[in-house]
Amino acid sequence: MDSNALAKTQKYTEDRFAKAIDEAAFHSSQIEIAKIVQEYTFHSLNGILQVALGQLFDGVLQLGRICLNQHANVLPNIRSIQDLYRVRAMGDMRPLAILSGQMYSQWFNYAGFANPEYPGVFHQVYLTFENAPEIQKKEAPRVAKETICWGLEKYRRSGKFFAYRQENDGCIMISDDFKDVYKVLGIGQPIGDIVRNVPCSVMMTILPWCNVLTYDGWMAPNTSRISESVKTKLDATYQRALAEDKIITRISVEDGDSIIFREQFAIIGFGETKTKTMDVGAKVRIYGLKNSPKFNGSIGTIVGPLKEGRHLVKIEGHKKVVKIRPGNLNILDDEGSERSCTGKEALKEKQLSKEIQKALDAIAASDKYDDLWVFRQFGYSENENPNHMVCVMESSGIMVKMFQTKKLEPTFDEIVSNIAKLCEEKRRIPKAMCVDYQPIVKRLQNELRHRGLLMSYYPPPSKSERQLYS
Repeated sequence: MDSNALAKTQKYTEDRFAKAIDEAAFHSSQIEIAKIVQEYTFHSLNGILQVALGQLFDGVLQLGRICLNQHANVLPNIRSIQDLYRVRAMGDMRPLAILSGQMYSQWFNYAGFANPEYPGVFHQVYLTFENAPEIQKKEAPRVAKETICWGLEKYRRSGKFFAYRQENDGCIMISDDFKDVYKVLGIGQPIGDIVRNVPCSVMMTILPWCNVLTYDGWMAPNTSRISESVKTKLDATYQRALAEDKIITRISVEDGDSIIFREQFAIIGFGETKTKTMDVGAKVRIYGLKNSPKFNGSIGTIVGPLKEGRHLVKIEGHKKVVKIRPGNLNILDDEGSERSCTGKEALKEKQLSKEIQKALDAIAASDKYDDLWVFRQFGYSENENPNHMVCVMESSGIMVKMFQTKKLEPTFDEIVSNIAKLCEEKRRIPKAMCVDYQPIVKRLQNELRHRGLLMSYYPPPSKSERQLYS
């Protein structure tokens, strides 16, 4: 396929894909995506993804950015995929960078209070494909399997790289510490053709996709000249990697992360998430429902198999049968202990101390409300946050309190104590709160919900997001 034919194919597909999403995404509860053009042939082109895989990859990225923007309204002037293509065509890559950084931060969990149907970008992207016309729906399993690992930072390579040389089967990228050498495919054109003057320094995020490496479409080349000494180090690094066969061409998923992935798949009802103990007739406890919080804590019985990502559950004391995702069910065994339907052990909550019980009672005593409080750590490593500081911000972004924790990660008791202190200082309580340390979120939700406070997880910024704003 010559370059003119390829350019026409890409333009034709971009227009059709973008127009279909723009027409459907903001006007339908079941987002429908038009089918990606089927006349594709899998040509092996120099240094880029095969055409069909490249267009699907680009479609997933653009949809992910728009899903994030729908939820967070990060860039009010970007309302559609057409807008993204427009600013990209004008050479303005900053919107892609801003949305990309936050997209990875919120891949599994949207910040704050999202639609429970779509707890994170990954889930919304998958369910968008799942609800699309039949021919597009066939791509949903590929999208789920290939993109789920993007939610874990170790499967992305974000930062500064040297674009060293363009080869027929990809561009050689060398990390700026000269330790790792990658072979990365372009999406629509070879990376070497984009940066032109190789070797040069670029900022980018490398992603795994269909057993190869590519990048997320945003790249910021550094126009300053590379010194001869750096070129010498690049040559030596490349030759060493070549001789030792250590050029990285793919990033494999580690077995130890399968539990995390099964948990995320269970939320959307994808794949083989059902186990023996999830059979019809299993006793379950319900938790974490946002649309029907009155059922949280109730005991129920699974009366229908997993279908469209949900079980049919008959709730004790109610005639109603409800559809509930596995991620909102804990299985009860004969001895009364609980296990999550996603395969993770249910949390065993500790007995509350008298001091914390008193703090919780004090929180519930106020009848005046603020809007939203967000608890965020000053940093997520000992180097970034050596004093273990946490700040509390209002929804306006104004910091209203700062406190220190014993260890880097705040505990349940420390968060509750400081909520109570802040409530006393302000003589009011928030309608909702967010905290950025996930292991304590579930317990905070359980203890604060019946006291009239909503609690949600606020994902820490990804490395990509931190680098963008550093």
